[in-house]
Amino acid sequence: MGDLAKTLFDAAFSGPRDPRSVPYKAGVLAALRYRVDGARMTNPYPVATAESDAWYAGTQEGHTLFRRHAEQALDAYGRHELSPVIAGGPARHRSTRPVRPARVQMSAGSLQTQLQS
Repeated sequence: MGDLAKTLFDAAFSGPRDPRSVPYKAGVLAALRYRVDGARMTNPYPVATAESDAWYAGTQEGHTLFRRHAEQALDAYGRHELSPVIAGGPARHRSTRPVRPARVQMSAGSLQTQLQS
């Protein structure tokens, strides 16, 4: 695990806040590991259980914590320099061009054709 993921996790749970379950905290850490290190996120709990729901809720907080950290880094170091790395989640490339979401324009017929092939 990267030091950044552990640092963000520790900061989130070191101060006063409502207590959270072990599955919730595991979800937070899983999302942070994914965002920082690119580690695969796998829910270790059976589907349709309270533990599974707590894990997924924790992943949402983990993504939020990372986005908040990324925004602070962009504000501190300049948005143009870091935005391509931050926008892609785990650092997959180091381009200086801004990352823009792909636009997909496809008719229902062409989608059905692609699905059949």
